[in-house]
Amino acid sequence: MTGLPLRGRDVALAAATGALALVDPVACTGRRLLAYRLAMAALVTAGTYDALEDPGLELSPRTRVGVALAAGGGALATMGPAVRLDARMQRWLAAHGVPVPRWVLAAFATGSFLLSAVAENRGRLEAV
Repeated sequence: MTGLPLRGRDVALAAATGALALVDPVACTGRRLLAYRLAMAALVTAGTYDALEDPGLELSPRTRVGVALAAGGGALATMGPAVRLDARMQRWLAAHGVPVPRWVLAAFATGSFLLSAVAENRGRLEAV
């Protein structure tokens, strides 16, 4: 096998993850905060649906949609603690001399998503 086993949707989801990580949710209020929370829930829903497309799981499309929507709803329901954790990480990075903490958070989010996708796709390819 040559190259990294990444699909186009892996790259798209990683890019969306990084882009959302650039947004400081603490600085958002009103409609912007609602848009951020809905975008995060949509990203979790899409990522979950994508992960459940593994043929070895033998799930019906209806089940995949239901589980993905439940995951997105769970993400939306826990957004308050997630925003507080985000703020804490940003403060810690700033206190330790990181000039632009959001960029570090975005790079970490994007990189970890891509590494996870590579590992998952390698597992799928080796199972064939």
